[in-house]
Order: sequence, then structure tokens, then C-alpha cells
Amino acid sequence: MAGLENSKLVTLLKKNPDESETFYADKLNVAKTKIGPMIWFNEPIANPKLKFTGNKANIVKARKAGIRWERISARTGKSIAEVKEIGGKEAADVYTGRGRPVGSYKPTSGGGSGGKTSGRGTSGRRASSSKAGRRPAGRAGRRTRAEAKSSDPK
Repeated sequence: MAGLENSKLVTLLKKNPDESETFYADKLNVAKTKIGPMIWFNEPIANPKLKFTGNKANIVKARKAGIRWERISARTGKSIAEVKEIGGKEAADVYTGRGRPVGSYKPTSGGGSGGKTSGRGTSGRRASSSKAGRRPAGRAGRRTRAEAKSSDPK
């Protein structure tokens, strides 16, 4: 990981510690997909207070604070696998990602949408299947002129 050290990034991290990854990527002209690992590795260099020993208590505390495995690894100087092993189940059970954590979905009894009319996943952009293919309400049973002419023998 020594190749990820970047003195310009360290300087930027010291001056602007709370900026987004996009800010650093734009300033250094680095792809946004590559800047994350560079930041994680260089944060403890720019701010030595972020370093901590890689014992179980510190790892669990960091996970509960919302720090992801990659950052904990960089701050302790250990590999991600080592950090996960040391943290054990207590650290692994802490959810720090986006969206809904695994196992948090609790279906309601009876299933279905509970009487709601919106279909799942359609955001109301599709008509319900019972109305699909029907004519508008004001024209029940009547044909248009074009339909009538096409079937009229002259």
C-alpha cells in the first residue's frame, strides 16, 4: 500500500479534513473510483490522532462509530481479514452500510400491500391489470369513425 501514499493528498487532508471524496478526486485529477483507498490510507498520515491499536475493544468501538472495515484496517495498520478476525462477531454484527441491514425485514401478517392501491415497483406508472386494454369511460361500446369506416362496405 506504500504506492498509495501521496504527499499532495496528505496536504489536502490536513487543510480540508471534512471534504468529500469528489473534492479530493477533482483536486488531484484522480478517478473517483480510485480516490477512496488513497484517502483511507493517507488519513492516519495526515492526522496521527486517527491511528489506534488493533485490539478487539477498539475495533468494536470503531465499528459502532460507523467506521467501515477498510478505514479500520488503514488506521490500525492491519489487513482487513486480520481486523475482522480480531473484531469477531461483535464487530461483524454492527451495520455500517447503506440501505436496510440484512435480517431487518419483518413481513407483516397477511402479506400483500395492506389495501394500498399502488403496485409494487411501478410507482404508479402502469395501469392496474383490470383496467389495461379498456376504452375510455365516455366511449363505452361505441366505435370511432375510423373503426366504423374500415368495416363499412361501400
